Amino acid sequence: AIKEGKVVIYSSGEPDVLRDWNALFKKKYPQIDSQFVRMTTEDLLQKAIHESEAGRPVADVVNPPAAELAILLSKEMLARYVSPESKDFDSEFKDAAGYWTTGWYVPEIVGFNKDLIKERDVPATLEALASPALRGKLGRTQMGNRWLAGVAKVRGESTAAELAKKIAAQKPRIYNSNTALGNALTSGQVGVAFDIHINNVAKLVKQGAPVGMVVPEPMFVYPQHFAIPKDAPHSYAAALVYDWLISKEGGQSIYMNRDHIGPRKDTEYPYKDMIKQAKTVVSYSPTLLTIDVVTKYTKIFEDLFIRR
Repeated sequence: AIKEGKVVIYSSGEPDVLRDWNALFKKKYPQIDSQFVRMTTEDLLQKAIHESEAGRPVADVVNPPAAELAILLSKEMLARYVSPESKDFDSEFKDAAGYWTTGWYVPEIVGFNKDLIKERDVPATLEALASPALRGKLGRTQMGNRWLAGVAKVRGESTAAELAKKIAAQKPRIYNSNTALGNALTSGQVGVAFDIHINNVAKLVKQGAPVGMVVPEPMFVYPQHFAIPKDAPHSYAAALVYDWLISKEGGQSIYMNRDHIGPRKDTEYPYKDMIKQAKTVVSYSPTLLTIDVVTKYTKIFEDLFIRR
């Protein structure tokens, strides 16, 4: 890894998290030129695929959510690597075949602008989101395929389809990231942001923004994973940073200050108790988001919410 001298990580994680990772990794391994490259989830997927197919791979480690992970797996782009750091992880946080490990996860909650809506009026259920009183006041991200898959798992296909149509009829604004959605919530462009990462809302609260959060029913949990591409240009450095990212003293050490939850049993994480407040919890996991499910619900979401 030291001889290779470079490692490139593609991630759609929060900019603050990537800056912390980069600073800590450089401090421990100053001989390695580490590049934590932040981009949207969609850009991460397309960039990794296009570079690989062109025979000019750049990424040594990728950090995708489950839907994008499913696509990379379907294209057989990932290498097997079992990190010694993951030996005590629960099975839901690591692939039995060694293709991925969960790096972190966050509850998806309902955020609201306190200047625009009272907490008692915040739609905490799927049925409440479909209320005509919320027409033009809702916002969410463009990554809706996983949300629809989760709704279908909880409510069943037919009920989920009807709920999705009713929610889409309220014309929610669609944003390309949780960061953009959080900014829209703060500025009052939307009064309610649903299926938004808790860490984005928590950050705004700490900054003094007029926003609050409620626990939804059901609650969806969003994990992101680490994986090493088969054609990683710096394979030894890739394994090194992969291990470091899921180690207690390495990448996991920053999560308490960044409102993320990690897979380690020997590390304290924020907001774990909030998950316990929900009656129903569904993870946007690789088990739920297979390539067929991702393909199906991507089209449905785009037809209902984007090409309307």
